[in-house]
Amino acid sequence: MRALTFGLGGGGVVVALMALVYFQSPSTFLSPVFQWSLVIVYLVAMVGVLLRRPPYKRLEAIRAAVVVYMLVSASYYVYTYALYEVFDPTLYELQSELMIENAQRFQTGTPGRAAEAPEVVYAPERLRYTLGGIAYNYVFGLLSGVAVAFLLGNLLGVKSDDAATSDTVGA
Repeated sequence: MRALTFGLGGGGVVVALMALVYFQSPSTFLSPVFQWSLVIVYLVAMVGVLLRRPPYKRLEAIRAAVVVYMLVSASYYVYTYALYEVFDPTLYELQSELMIENAQRFQTGTPGRAAEAPEVVYAPERLRYTLGGIAYNYVFGLLSGVAVAFLLGNLLGVKSDDAATSDTVGA
């Protein structure tokens, strides 16, 4: 139950931050720095659920952290898809312009074939979100979420032996 609360709360914070930044400045919303900074919310929610008392055993802690990650991540992807596809499809144009500008300014090259110009690679049509693409990104992102949950669960969860001895020591 705690994991659901923290997961939905973290998802709400992510959506609120994204909405706030989007309404202030769509170009800042598209910034990789802003997008990656949302990882902090994921981590705070995952750690928060594990710091509550009574402590989880390690396996339960890992499971709780994974549930939190899944809910926060689902909130992120649902909001992103809805924003691009329903509320503001012009974001594809802005994102395309910013990506082309950055590729030309920093001469970073482009993914895919080297012969393709940034204008072709980052065309708005190629940036479109699909439900299949969102699902793929969500599942692929779960790999990193499970890895972080494993680390946090092992760091902040208690061993089964520790939980049993702490109960008998006080008796």
